[in-house]
Amino acid sequence: MKLDFLSREDYDSLHPKLKEIKSEYHIENRAITKLEKRLIKIREESKQLHNDLRLKKKIRQSLFNKIRVINRDFIPTMSITISNKKDKNYCYVMCIIKCGRNQKSIHFSTPQKVVKDLEKFNPKITFNLFKTKPNNFKRLVLNEIEGSIKNLIDFKTPNWSQTKLVYKNILSELERRF
Repeated sequence: MKLDFLSREDYDSLHPKLKEIKSEYHIENRAITKLEKRLIKIREESKQLHNDLRLKKKIRQSLFNKIRVINRDFIPTMSITISNKKDKNYCYVMCIIKCGRNQKSIHFSTPQKVVKDLEKFNPKITFNLFKTKPNNFKRLVLNEIEGSIKNLIDFKTPNWSQTKLVYKNILSELERRF
């Protein structure tokens, strides 16, 4: 939508109302052109920002990959489980260690033997299947052995779950620490 060129003589011969409309048309046309140029500039800036953002995200991902060992998936979680054998007279204590996608179970012994071994480090550890709450026993045992297990196993290595660890090693580490 562009007007043909008018010579000065043709323009002067126009009706004043048409001159006024033509002037408004040119003002609006310039405003539209200015806005279109501004829009092009904003789009180019948006493309540049998008590119900068993409590069920053790439850098962030590479940095994250370098420090992912401190991520939640790579911090070990431990829990104590009390399980029964098929005959209900025998139960045993196990420690389950999870770190990342790997898991390791360590068989301790009967709850009574665990109490006997650990009560010299914490006299509050007691176990009676009918009187003591199992969660309290689990928490107290875990508090005692967690530091020793972390000293014995290097969780930063990917094959940490192949580490040979038995209950005797944990007890000797506990005695060494105390």
